[in-house]
Amino acid sequence: MSRRSAYGLGTRRTADWRDLAACTDAEPEDMFPEGKGKDPAVQDARAFCLRCPVIHECLMDAMRAEGAAGKDNRWGVRGSLTGDERAALYRRNPGKWAAYRTRG
Repeated sequence: MSRRSAYGLGTRRTADWRDLAACTDAEPEDMFPEGKGKDPAVQDARAFCLRCPVIHECLMDAMRAEGAAGKDNRWGVRGSLTGDERAALYRRNPGKWAAYRTRG
């Protein structure tokens, strides 16, 4: 299975974990809420993540993409964590963050 890519009209990409994400049909603003962890909009975004079959892959992808970026350069809720929470996760153990959170 393949899906049209944002890289060009004729470009196709192989299907991957993103095709299985619970938020695939969500409005973008739902996954990029204003506010902090306990705000209702953030909790609604977390609800998508907590029922998602690829929550772990999403978090790992965010951590790889964001690397050592500070909390001001991390956006949205990914893998059920806000940008601030992902920055804190990275700072706690930068060499081993991938093993920190497992789906379960």
